[in-house]
This record gives sequence, structure tokens and C-alpha cells, in this order.
Amino acid sequence: MNNRLFYFALLNLLLKSCICIESFEKNIPNYNIEELNSFREGKKLLVLDIDNTLLDHKLVRPFLQEFLTRAYNNYDIVIWSATEMQHIRRKLEFLNAIDNPNYKIAFCLDLSAMAVIDDKHILVKPLSLIWNKYKQYSSMNTIIVDDLSKNFILNRQSGLWIKPFKKSHVNIHRDRELLKISDYLEFIAQVNNFQTLNHNEWEKYRIEKFKSPNVHCKRGI
Repeated sequence: MNNRLFYFALLNLLLKSCICIESFEKNIPNYNIEELNSFREGKKLLVLDIDNTLLDHKLVRPFLQEFLTRAYNNYDIVIWSATEMQHIRRKLEFLNAIDNPNYKIAFCLDLSAMAVIDDKHILVKPLSLIWNKYKQYSSMNTIIVDDLSKNFILNRQSGLWIKPFKKSHVNIHRDRELLKISDYLEFIAQVNNFQTLNHNEWEKYRIEKFKSPNVHCKRGI
């Protein structure tokens, strides 16, 4: 009986989610995306959170500039943060990520671009907002990196959870997450379809990369 109740609750949540997302997608044309820089042909898409992913208050996560520079070789970069656009721009200026000579931010999305998926008003980041506007991108060539996995609950196959950058005054000297994810992003850049990957095992893929240059990425169980 408990199992039945569990699956009933899960089904109910999924149905509500579908209804909310259907309503959200109908309103997608109303969202005004201000492009900061042009997209480049043949590049994949990297969607990045800011708070506790790249920044902890006024402390920048180690290796951020190297991370963005390396990522830009293979990916167009979008910033999506659960805050207002004015705060996003202020943070990007602080990070020296606007008009940087080594990489460009394609555009930013803020809190108003997020969707509510159930009665608890859980806010998430539906990648369909981007995919419906920019047809060159899809689940085949998009990855979102966020310290909150619930943000990509509607696109789990496209999400990579990063360890939160918190208590940075203590952890800043030993945090290497952006370096490690840089390796992974470079490793998978040649994969034609990201749906064949399991980003939950990104560290395993990264290790395999250094074991064998001919290793093939396969979906995990």
C-alpha cells in the first residue's frame, strides 16, 4: 500500500508538472531575451548558475577565469541565476565576465524565466525556454551546471550537479571543482549526442579520459 501511495504521489506531481510546463511554454514568446553576444556556429551550449556555483558572496570560486576561457572554446555560454537581472549584471561585472577578451556571455536569464512545477511553488530552470527560441540547441548539445539539482529536475539528462561553493573562506584553497569540470567539458565536447551521457558520473568519465584517450562515453545505469 505504501508503494502504491508513493507512486500515486509521484504520478500526481508529474502530471502537475506537465500542466505547469505546458502553460509556461505557451508564454515563452513573451520572454524577451537580450542577447549580449552572437552565437557561434557548431558550438554546444553551457548554461551556468552563479551563486554557490561560481561565486560565494564576494569570494570568487578558484579557477573561474580559466574555466570560462576553456569552456568558451567549445561552448556558447549562458548565465541563468534565480535572482533579478540587475543583480546578475552586477555580479558578472564583479567577476569581470562582461566584455572579457577571453570569452563571451551569449545572454543571461533571471528569476522571471523560471517555472513553477507544483503546489509548493518549486522554481526550476526549464531548458525548453532556450531550445524553443534557439533551434540549434537541444538536449543533444546542452549542459547545465548548477549547485541545486532541483533546478534541472525537468531536464535531468542535461544537468550536472556541482558541489556548492560555500564557506569559501575555509574551502577556497582546496576547491578544484571548476578545474575538474573543465576537463570533463572538454572531454565530452566531441560527443555528438549528450543524451548518451550520464552527467551523474562525470568524475568517472574524467578519470577514464586520462586512462585512455580512446575511451567512449556510454550512458550509466
